[in-house]
Amino acid sequence: MGLVVWLFACTSIVHATTITVMQNGSGDFAQIQPALDVVASGDTLLIGPGEYFLSNPTEIPGYAWDVDVFASIPVAELTIIGAGASETVIGPRQFIGSTETFSPKGLVWLDGDELRVSGVTFRNCYDGIHTTNAPIFISDCQFIDNFNGIIWKTGGTGGRISRSHFEASIPGGPDGIDLLGDGSDIVVEDCLFDGTKVLIEGLESISVLRCEIRNMVVGLQVENGTHCTIDDCMIFNCVNVGVSVWGNSTICEIQNSEISGGGVAVAANSFCRLIASNAVFSGGYWGVFELSNANEAEVSNCQLIPGSGPAIRSYRHPSYGEVVHDLRNNFWGTIDGDEIRSLILDGIDDPYNTSTVMFEPFVGDLSSTDIPKPLDSLSVHPNPFNPRTTISFSIGYPQNVELSIFDMTGKRIALLADRSFQAGPHSIDWQGKDLHGRAAASGSYLLRMITDEGVQSEKMMLVR
Repeated sequence: MGLVVWLFACTSIVHATTITVMQNGSGDFAQIQPALDVVASGDTLLIGPGEYFLSNPTEIPGYAWDVDVFASIPVAELTIIGAGASETVIGPRQFIGSTETFSPKGLVWLDGDELRVSGVTFRNCYDGIHTTNAPIFISDCQFIDNFNGIIWKTGGTGGRISRSHFEASIPGGPDGIDLLGDGSDIVVEDCLFDGTKVLIEGLESISVLRCEIRNMVVGLQVENGTHCTIDDCMIFNCVNVGVSVWGNSTICEIQNSEISGGGVAVAANSFCRLIASNAVFSGGYWGVFELSNANEAEVSNCQLIPGSGPAIRSYRHPSYGEVVHDLRNNFWGTIDGDEIRSLILDGIDDPYNTSTVMFEPFVGDLSSTDIPKPLDSLSVHPNPFNPRTTISFSIGYPQNVELSIFDMTGKRIALLADRSFQAGPHSIDWQGKDLHGRAAASGSYLLRMITDEGVQSEKMMLVR
Protein backbone atom coordinates (compact mmCIF):
# COMPACT_ATOMS: atom_id res chain seq x y z
CA MET A 1 0.00 0.00 0.00
CA GLY A 2 1.40 3.41 -0.96
CA LEU A 3 2.14 5.77 1.92
CA VAL A 4 -0.17 8.56 0.69
CA VAL A 5 -3.02 6.09 0.07
CA TRP A 6 -2.43 4.53 3.49
CA LEU A 7 -2.54 7.90 5.30
CA PHE A 8 -5.64 9.00 3.38
CA ALA A 9 -7.49 5.75 4.13
CA CYS A 10 -6.62 5.92 7.80
CA THR A 11 -7.88 9.50 8.22
CA SER A 12 -11.41 8.27 7.53
CA ILE A 13 -11.36 6.09 10.67
CA VAL A 14 -13.30 7.74 13.46
CA HIS A 15 -11.74 7.17 16.87
CA ALA A 16 -11.02 9.34 19.90
CA THR A 17 -7.53 10.24 18.69
CA THR A 18 -5.29 9.13 15.84
CA ILE A 19 -1.57 9.03 16.62
CA THR A 20 1.08 8.41 13.96
CA VAL A 21 4.48 6.78 14.23
CA MET A 22 6.84 7.67 11.37
CA GLN A 23 10.53 6.82 11.45
CA ASN A 24 11.33 9.77 9.18
CA GLY A 25 10.10 12.22 11.83
CA SER A 26 6.95 13.32 9.97
CA GLY A 27 4.58 11.77 12.53
CA ASP A 28 3.79 12.35 16.18
CA PHE A 29 6.47 9.87 17.23
CA ALA A 30 9.44 8.10 15.61
CA GLN A 31 9.21 4.90 17.71
CA ILE A 32 6.30 2.70 18.80
CA GLN A 33 6.54 2.47 22.59
CA PRO A 34 6.67 6.23 23.31
CA ALA A 35 3.45 6.53 21.27
CA LEU A 36 1.83 3.67 23.18
CA ASP A 37 2.74 5.33 26.49
CA VAL A 38 0.41 8.25 25.68
CA VAL A 39 -2.52 6.55 23.91
CA ALA A 40 -5.95 6.50 25.49
CA SER A 41 -8.51 3.73 25.27
CA GLY A 42 -10.28 3.84 21.91
CA ASP A 43 -7.41 5.54 20.06
CA THR A 44 -5.95 4.50 16.71
CA LEU A 45 -2.21 4.11 16.26
CA LEU A 46 -0.88 4.37 12.69
CA ILE A 47 2.59 2.86 12.24
CA GLY A 48 4.37 3.91 9.08
CA PRO A 49 6.86 1.98 6.96
CA GLY A 50 10.09 0.76 8.51
CA GLU A 51 11.74 -1.80 10.74
CA TYR A 52 11.00 -1.30 14.41
CA PHE A 53 13.41 -3.23 16.63
CA LEU A 54 13.77 -1.05 19.74
CA SER A 55 12.62 -3.16 22.72
CA ASN A 56 12.02 -2.29 26.35
CA PRO A 57 12.26 -4.43 29.52
CA THR A 58 8.66 -4.99 30.61
CA GLU A 59 7.09 -6.52 33.71
CA ILE A 60 4.53 -9.20 32.84
CA PRO A 61 2.42 -10.89 35.55
CA GLY A 62 3.56 -14.46 36.18
CA TYR A 63 7.15 -13.82 35.11
CA ALA A 64 9.90 -13.50 37.72
CA TRP A 65 11.95 -11.35 35.36
CA ASP A 66 11.42 -8.51 32.95
CA VAL A 67 10.74 -9.50 29.33
CA ASP A 68 11.98 -7.54 26.32
CA VAL A 69 8.91 -6.21 24.49
CA PHE A 70 8.76 -4.14 21.31
CA ALA A 71 5.20 -2.87 21.85
CA SER A 72 3.43 -3.00 25.24
CA ILE A 73 -0.17 -1.75 25.18
CA PRO A 74 -1.38 -0.08 28.40
CA VAL A 75 -5.02 0.62 27.45
CA ALA A 76 -8.20 -1.46 27.23
CA GLU A 77 -9.09 -0.75 23.60
CA LEU A 78 -6.81 0.12 20.70
CA THR A 79 -6.61 -0.14 16.91
CA ILE A 80 -3.16 -0.52 15.32
CA ILE A 81 -2.82 -0.09 11.57
CA GLY A 82 0.46 -0.62 9.77
CA ALA A 83 1.36 0.51 6.26
CA GLY A 84 1.12 -3.10 5.06
CA ALA A 85 2.77 -6.32 6.14
CA SER A 86 5.62 -5.81 3.66
CA GLU A 87 6.17 -2.23 4.90
CA THR A 88 5.74 -2.17 8.70
CA VAL A 89 7.94 -4.72 10.47
CA ILE A 90 8.26 -5.24 14.24
CA GLY A 91 11.09 -7.37 15.63
CA PRO A 92 14.82 -7.97 15.21
CA ARG A 93 16.44 -8.93 11.92
CA GLN A 94 17.60 -12.29 13.30
CA PHE A 95 15.84 -14.76 15.58
CA ILE A 96 16.76 -14.11 19.22
CA GLY A 97 13.86 -15.86 20.96
CA SER A 98 14.70 -17.68 24.20
CA THR A 99 12.77 -20.68 25.54
CA GLU A 100 14.26 -19.94 28.98
CA THR A 101 13.07 -16.33 29.34
CA PHE A 102 10.16 -16.44 26.82
CA SER A 103 11.64 -13.30 25.35
CA PRO A 104 11.41 -11.11 23.32
CA LYS A 105 7.75 -10.47 22.56
CA GLY A 106 6.61 -8.36 19.63
CA LEU A 107 3.38 -7.02 21.09
CA VAL A 108 1.91 -7.55 24.58
CA TRP A 109 -1.67 -6.69 25.58
CA LEU A 110 -3.22 -7.90 28.85
CA ASP A 111 -6.75 -7.73 30.25
CA GLY A 112 -8.38 -5.33 27.80
CA ASP A 113 -11.68 -4.99 25.95
CA GLU A 114 -10.71 -5.15 22.26
CA LEU A 115 -7.53 -5.02 20.21
CA ARG A 116 -7.39 -4.69 16.42
CA VAL A 117 -4.16 -5.05 14.45
CA SER A 118 -3.75 -4.98 10.66
CA GLY A 119 -0.99 -4.54 8.11
CA VAL A 120 2.02 -5.45 10.30
CA THR A 121 4.75 -8.11 10.20
CA PHE A 122 5.98 -9.59 13.49
CA ARG A 123 9.27 -11.43 13.12
CA ASN A 124 12.04 -13.27 15.00
CA CYS A 125 10.45 -13.14 18.47
CA TYR A 126 9.58 -15.76 21.03
CA ASP A 127 5.95 -14.53 20.78
CA GLY A 128 4.86 -12.31 17.91
CA ILE A 129 1.72 -11.29 19.83
CA HIS A 130 1.04 -12.20 23.46
CA THR A 131 -2.45 -11.40 24.72
CA THR A 132 -4.87 -12.52 27.43
CA ASN A 133 -8.50 -12.31 28.51
CA ALA A 134 -10.07 -10.31 25.70
CA PRO A 135 -11.00 -10.58 22.02
CA ILE A 136 -8.43 -9.67 19.38
CA PHE A 137 -9.00 -9.03 15.69
CA ILE A 138 -5.91 -9.61 13.56
CA SER A 139 -6.01 -9.17 9.79
CA ASP A 140 -3.59 -8.93 6.87
CA CYS A 141 -0.52 -9.52 9.05
CA GLN A 142 2.57 -11.71 8.73
CA PHE A 143 4.26 -13.73 11.47
CA ILE A 144 7.71 -14.81 10.33
CA ASP A 145 10.15 -17.03 12.29
CA ASN A 146 8.59 -16.52 15.71
CA PHE A 147 8.61 -19.42 18.15
CA ASN A 148 4.90 -18.63 18.62
CA GLY A 149 3.16 -16.38 16.14
CA ILE A 150 0.24 -15.55 18.45
CA ILE A 151 -0.30 -16.64 22.05
CA TRP A 152 -3.92 -15.88 22.86
CA LYS A 153 -5.26 -16.88 26.28
CA THR A 154 -8.92 -16.04 26.04
CA GLY A 155 -11.81 -16.35 28.44
CA GLY A 156 -14.29 -14.19 26.56
CA THR A 157 -16.53 -14.28 23.53
CA GLY A 158 -15.51 -13.39 19.99
CA GLY A 159 -12.31 -12.60 18.17
CA ARG A 160 -10.97 -13.25 14.68
CA ILE A 161 -7.67 -13.92 12.93
CA SER A 162 -7.98 -13.50 9.18
CA ARG A 163 -5.97 -13.22 5.95
CA SER A 164 -2.66 -13.63 7.74
CA HIS A 165 0.50 -15.57 6.93
CA PHE A 166 2.41 -17.63 9.50
CA GLU A 167 5.80 -19.02 8.49
CA ALA A 168 8.78 -20.40 10.39
CA SER A 169 11.95 -22.29 9.60
CA ILE A 170 13.36 -22.35 13.17
CA PRO A 171 13.79 -25.71 14.97
CA GLY A 172 11.68 -26.84 17.90
CA GLY A 173 8.22 -27.13 16.35
CA PRO A 174 7.03 -23.51 16.29
CA ASP A 175 3.35 -22.67 16.65
CA GLY A 176 1.57 -20.27 14.35
CA ILE A 177 -1.26 -19.80 16.83
CA ASP A 178 -1.69 -21.02 20.42
CA LEU A 179 -5.31 -20.51 21.45
CA LEU A 180 -5.81 -21.37 25.10
CA GLY A 181 -8.55 -20.85 27.68
CA ASP A 182 -12.32 -21.25 27.58
CA GLY A 183 -13.33 -18.58 25.07
CA SER A 184 -16.07 -19.04 22.48
CA ASP A 185 -17.17 -17.94 19.00
CA ILE A 186 -13.60 -17.48 17.75
CA VAL A 187 -12.79 -17.60 14.03
CA VAL A 188 -9.51 -18.29 12.21
CA GLU A 189 -10.05 -17.78 8.49
CA ASP A 190 -8.20 -17.44 5.18
CA CYS A 191 -4.77 -17.95 6.77
CA LEU A 192 -1.67 -19.78 5.61
CA PHE A 193 0.49 -21.73 8.08
CA ASP A 194 3.79 -22.85 6.55
CA GLY A 195 6.12 -24.68 8.95
CA THR A 196 3.96 -23.70 11.93
CA LYS A 197 1.15 -25.64 13.57
CA VAL A 198 -2.12 -24.48 15.15
CA LEU A 199 -2.77 -25.47 18.79
CA ILE A 200 -6.29 -25.07 20.19
CA GLU A 201 -6.85 -26.02 23.80
CA GLY A 202 -9.93 -25.74 26.02
CA LEU A 203 -12.06 -23.37 23.92
CA GLU A 204 -15.81 -23.63 24.04
CA SER A 205 -16.12 -23.08 20.29
CA ILE A 206 -13.85 -22.13 17.38
CA SER A 207 -14.12 -22.30 13.59
CA VAL A 208 -11.10 -22.76 11.29
CA LEU A 209 -12.22 -21.75 7.80
CA ARG A 210 -10.47 -21.75 4.40
CA CYS A 211 -7.00 -22.19 5.89
CA GLU A 212 -3.95 -23.99 4.58
CA ILE A 213 -1.59 -25.74 7.02
CA ARG A 214 1.52 -27.48 5.72
CA ASN A 215 5.09 -28.59 6.37
CA MET A 216 4.81 -29.46 10.06
CA VAL A 217 5.13 -32.57 12.23
CA VAL A 218 1.51 -32.10 13.34
CA GLY A 219 -0.67 -29.66 11.43
CA LEU A 220 -3.50 -28.84 13.85
CA GLN A 221 -3.97 -29.94 17.47
CA VAL A 222 -7.40 -29.77 19.12
CA GLU A 223 -7.34 -30.58 22.85
CA ASN A 224 -8.95 -30.49 26.28
CA GLY A 225 -12.65 -29.99 25.70
CA THR A 226 -12.52 -27.75 22.63
CA HIS A 227 -15.36 -27.84 20.11
CA CYS A 228 -13.65 -27.11 16.80
CA THR A 229 -15.13 -26.89 13.30
CA ILE A 230 -12.75 -27.24 10.34
CA ASP A 231 -14.33 -26.24 7.03
CA ASP A 232 -12.86 -25.83 3.53
CA CYS A 233 -9.25 -26.31 4.70
CA MET A 234 -6.18 -28.03 3.27
CA ILE A 235 -3.75 -29.67 5.70
CA PHE A 236 -0.86 -31.53 4.10
CA ASN A 237 2.88 -32.30 4.10
CA CYS A 238 2.69 -33.10 7.82
CA VAL A 239 5.38 -35.56 8.90
CA ASN A 240 3.24 -37.44 11.44
CA VAL A 241 -0.36 -36.23 11.79
CA GLY A 242 -2.59 -33.86 9.86
CA VAL A 243 -5.11 -33.25 12.68
CA SER A 244 -4.65 -34.45 16.26
CA VAL A 245 -7.74 -34.54 18.49
CA TRP A 246 -7.28 -35.34 22.17
CA GLY A 247 -8.97 -35.11 25.53
CA ASN A 248 -12.27 -35.69 27.27
CA SER A 249 -15.24 -33.87 25.69
CA THR A 250 -13.17 -32.59 22.75
CA ILE A 251 -15.21 -32.54 19.54
CA CYS A 252 -13.71 -31.97 16.11
CA GLU A 253 -16.02 -31.54 13.10
CA ILE A 254 -14.34 -31.65 9.68
CA GLN A 255 -16.13 -30.90 6.43
CA ASN A 256 -15.31 -29.94 2.84
CA SER A 257 -11.58 -30.31 3.53
CA GLU A 258 -8.52 -32.25 2.38
CA ILE A 259 -6.30 -33.66 5.14
CA SER A 260 -3.26 -35.90 4.95
CA GLY A 261 -0.47 -37.03 7.26
CA GLY A 262 2.73 -39.00 6.90
CA GLY A 263 1.61 -41.18 9.79
CA VAL A 264 -2.15 -40.66 9.91
CA ALA A 265 -4.50 -38.05 8.55
CA VAL A 266 -6.41 -37.79 11.84
CA ALA A 267 -5.45 -39.14 15.27
CA ALA A 268 -8.34 -39.09 17.76
CA ASN A 269 -7.44 -40.13 21.30
CA SER A 270 -8.66 -40.14 24.92
CA PHE A 271 -12.46 -39.78 24.89
CA CYS A 272 -12.71 -37.17 22.15
CA ARG A 273 -15.14 -37.34 19.25
CA LEU A 274 -14.51 -37.06 15.50
CA ILE A 275 -17.30 -36.03 13.11
CA ALA A 276 -16.55 -35.68 9.40
CA SER A 277 -18.42 -35.29 6.12
CA ASN A 278 -17.65 -34.45 2.49
CA ALA A 279 -13.90 -34.54 3.03
CA VAL A 280 -10.87 -36.33 1.62
CA PHE A 281 -8.47 -38.05 4.03
CA SER A 282 -5.14 -39.46 2.82
CA GLY A 283 -3.33 -41.77 5.22
CA GLY A 284 0.31 -42.62 5.77
CA TYR A 285 2.27 -45.52 7.19
CA TRP A 286 -0.02 -45.82 10.26
CA GLY A 287 -3.40 -45.31 8.62
CA VAL A 288 -6.08 -42.79 7.66
CA PHE A 289 -7.64 -42.62 11.15
CA GLU A 290 -6.25 -43.67 14.50
CA LEU A 291 -9.11 -43.98 17.00
CA SER A 292 -7.52 -44.77 20.37
CA ASN A 293 -9.93 -44.81 23.33
CA ALA A 294 -11.98 -42.27 21.39
CA ASN A 295 -15.72 -41.81 21.78
CA GLU A 296 -18.09 -42.62 18.92
CA ALA A 297 -16.77 -41.34 15.60
CA GLU A 298 -19.19 -40.46 12.82
CA VAL A 299 -17.73 -40.18 9.31
CA SER A 300 -19.82 -40.14 6.13
CA ASN A 301 -19.60 -39.11 2.47
CA CYS A 302 -15.81 -39.00 2.65
CA GLN A 303 -13.04 -40.49 0.57
CA LEU A 304 -10.57 -42.51 2.66
CA ILE A 305 -7.27 -43.07 0.87
CA PRO A 306 -5.03 -45.60 2.67
CA GLY A 307 -1.28 -45.18 2.76
CA SER A 308 1.12 -48.04 3.34
CA GLY A 309 -0.73 -49.14 6.48
CA PRO A 310 -4.36 -50.06 7.18
CA ALA A 311 -7.02 -47.41 6.69
CA ILE A 312 -8.44 -47.49 10.23
CA ARG A 313 -6.75 -48.38 13.52
CA SER A 314 -9.35 -48.48 16.27
CA TYR A 315 -8.65 -49.46 19.88
CA ARG A 316 -10.64 -49.28 23.12
CA HIS A 317 -9.44 -50.62 26.47
CA PRO A 318 -11.97 -53.08 27.96
CA SER A 319 -12.17 -51.06 31.20
CA TYR A 320 -13.73 -48.17 29.24
CA GLY A 321 -16.59 -50.24 27.83
CA GLU A 322 -17.63 -50.76 24.25
CA VAL A 323 -17.69 -48.18 21.49
CA VAL A 324 -18.99 -48.29 17.90
CA HIS A 325 -17.56 -45.96 15.25
CA ASP A 326 -19.95 -45.29 12.37
CA LEU A 327 -17.99 -45.11 9.10
CA ARG A 328 -20.80 -46.07 6.74
CA ASN A 329 -21.28 -44.51 3.31
CA ASN A 330 -17.66 -43.60 2.62
CA PHE A 331 -15.57 -44.47 -0.41
CA TRP A 332 -12.52 -46.62 0.41
CA GLY A 333 -11.12 -47.00 -3.10
CA THR A 334 -13.10 -50.22 -3.51
CA ILE A 335 -16.69 -51.41 -3.13
CA ASP A 336 -15.62 -54.93 -2.15
CA GLY A 337 -16.78 -55.51 1.44
CA ASP A 338 -14.08 -58.08 2.21
CA GLU A 339 -11.38 -55.77 0.92
CA ILE A 340 -12.68 -52.90 3.06
CA ARG A 341 -12.77 -55.19 6.10
CA SER A 342 -9.10 -55.96 5.52
CA LEU A 343 -8.32 -52.24 5.81
CA ILE A 344 -9.74 -52.04 9.36
CA LEU A 345 -8.13 -53.09 12.64
CA ASP A 346 -10.62 -53.14 15.54
CA GLY A 347 -12.09 -55.49 18.15
CA ILE A 348 -12.78 -58.17 15.57
CA ASP A 349 -9.03 -58.63 15.30
CA ASP A 350 -8.22 -58.35 19.03
CA PRO A 351 -10.25 -59.85 21.94
CA TYR A 352 -8.79 -57.19 24.29
CA ASN A 353 -10.13 -54.42 22.08
CA THR A 354 -13.76 -53.34 22.71
CA SER A 355 -14.10 -51.03 19.70
CA THR A 356 -16.02 -51.83 16.53
CA VAL A 357 -15.88 -50.00 13.21
CA MET A 358 -19.21 -50.13 11.40
CA PHE A 359 -18.90 -49.81 7.63
CA GLU A 360 -20.56 -50.74 4.37
CA PRO A 361 -19.50 -50.55 0.72
CA PHE A 362 -20.16 -47.17 -0.86
CA VAL A 363 -23.79 -46.97 -1.98
CA GLY A 364 -23.63 -43.84 -4.16
CA ASP A 365 -23.01 -43.47 -7.87
CA LEU A 366 -19.30 -44.09 -8.45
CA SER A 367 -19.32 -41.90 -11.57
CA SER A 368 -21.08 -38.96 -9.95
CA THR A 369 -20.13 -36.23 -7.52
CA ASP A 370 -21.37 -38.38 -4.62
CA ILE A 371 -17.73 -39.29 -3.96
CA PRO A 372 -15.78 -36.36 -2.55
CA LYS A 373 -12.58 -35.87 -4.50
CA PRO A 374 -9.65 -33.51 -4.16
CA LEU A 375 -10.59 -30.59 -6.40
CA ASP A 376 -8.20 -29.10 -8.90
CA SER A 377 -7.24 -25.79 -7.31
CA LEU A 378 -4.52 -23.16 -7.67
CA SER A 379 -3.42 -20.36 -5.34
CA VAL A 380 -0.44 -18.07 -4.67
CA HIS A 381 0.65 -16.80 -1.26
CA PRO A 382 1.92 -14.29 -0.42
CA ASN A 383 0.74 -12.15 -3.30
CA PRO A 384 2.15 -9.50 -3.82
CA PHE A 385 5.54 -10.94 -2.83
CA ASN A 386 9.27 -10.16 -2.67
CA PRO A 387 11.03 -12.19 -3.94
CA ARG A 388 9.67 -15.61 -2.95
CA THR A 389 6.12 -16.93 -3.08
CA THR A 390 4.50 -20.34 -2.75
CA ILE A 391 2.24 -21.83 -5.40
CA SER A 392 -0.24 -24.32 -3.95
CA PHE A 393 -2.33 -26.65 -6.09
CA SER A 394 -4.43 -29.74 -5.68
CA ILE A 395 -5.46 -32.39 -8.19
CA GLY A 396 -8.15 -35.03 -8.01
CA TYR A 397 -6.17 -37.99 -9.37
CA PRO A 398 -2.59 -38.80 -10.49
CA GLN A 399 -1.76 -36.87 -13.66
CA ASN A 400 0.75 -34.60 -15.34
CA VAL A 401 0.83 -30.99 -14.18
CA GLU A 402 2.53 -28.13 -16.02
CA LEU A 403 3.14 -24.93 -14.05
CA SER A 404 4.49 -21.93 -15.95
CA ILE A 405 4.88 -18.20 -15.33
CA PHE A 406 4.37 -15.65 -18.11
CA ASP A 407 5.01 -11.93 -18.28
CA MET A 408 2.31 -9.55 -19.52
CA THR A 409 3.55 -9.83 -23.13
CA GLY A 410 2.78 -13.57 -23.10
CA LYS A 411 6.43 -14.67 -22.90
CA ARG A 412 7.08 -17.65 -20.62
CA ILE A 413 9.78 -16.65 -18.15
CA ALA A 414 9.73 -19.68 -15.80
CA LEU A 415 8.76 -23.35 -15.94
CA LEU A 416 8.16 -24.62 -12.39
CA ALA A 417 6.91 -28.13 -13.14
CA ASP A 418 6.07 -30.43 -16.01
CA ARG A 419 5.74 -33.90 -14.54
CA SER A 420 3.37 -36.39 -12.96
CA PHE A 421 1.96 -35.72 -9.47
CA GLN A 422 -0.06 -37.92 -7.13
CA ALA A 423 -3.63 -36.95 -6.22
CA GLY A 424 -3.98 -34.39 -3.46
CA PRO A 425 -2.40 -31.08 -2.44
CA HIS A 426 1.10 -29.94 -3.45
CA SER A 427 3.19 -26.77 -3.20
CA ILE A 428 6.14 -25.31 -5.13
CA ASP A 429 8.15 -22.20 -4.28
CA TRP A 430 9.14 -19.62 -6.88
CA GLN A 431 12.17 -17.56 -5.97
CA GLY A 432 11.41 -14.77 -8.44
CA LYS A 433 13.93 -15.95 -11.05
CA ASP A 434 13.54 -16.54 -14.78
CA LEU A 435 14.50 -19.53 -16.92
CA HIS A 436 18.14 -18.42 -16.88
CA GLY A 437 18.36 -17.93 -13.13
CA ARG A 438 18.19 -14.15 -13.32
CA ALA A 439 16.05 -12.07 -10.98
CA ALA A 440 12.72 -11.23 -12.60
CA ALA A 441 11.75 -7.56 -12.71
CA SER A 442 9.05 -6.06 -10.53
CA GLY A 443 5.63 -6.22 -12.13
CA SER A 444 2.62 -8.39 -12.89
CA TYR A 445 2.91 -12.00 -14.03
CA LEU A 446 0.48 -14.77 -14.95
CA LEU A 447 0.74 -18.23 -13.38
CA ARG A 448 -0.76 -20.97 -15.56
CA MET A 449 -1.51 -24.57 -14.56
CA ILE A 450 -2.38 -27.17 -17.19
CA THR A 451 -3.88 -30.50 -16.08
CA ASP A 452 -6.09 -33.14 -17.67
CA GLU A 453 -9.05 -31.10 -16.38
CA GLY A 454 -8.06 -27.96 -18.26
CA VAL A 455 -6.21 -24.68 -17.68
CA GLN A 456 -6.25 -22.45 -14.59
CA SER A 457 -4.52 -19.09 -14.17
CA GLU A 458 -3.68 -16.73 -11.33
CA LYS A 459 -2.29 -13.20 -11.53
CA MET A 460 0.87 -12.55 -9.49
CA MET A 461 2.59 -9.34 -8.43
CA LEU A 462 6.36 -9.23 -7.77
CA VAL A 463 7.35 -6.09 -5.82
CA ARG A 464 11.09 -5.63 -5.27
